[in-house]
Amino acid sequence: MDRKTMKTVDMPKEFTSFTPSDQFYIKKFEELNASRASDMKLMRTRNKRVAMIMGGLAVGICILLTSLT
Repeated sequence: MDRKTMKTVDMPKEFTSFTPSDQFYIKKFEELNASRASDMKLMRTRNKRVAMIMGGLAVGICILLTSLT
């Protein structure tokens, strides 16, 4: 298993001592966390694309300026 991913929790096996309301809120928080993780992954992908574009523009400007002088 990848060290960066969280293990999924088997609710009936792991949380038998919790009340049903506690189990409900734990599931809700797990769903919220999974949603946040996917949003962060998408943001990182977008940031990488923007960084590559900006780097390409910087290199292009440098090449253009050196060819003009």
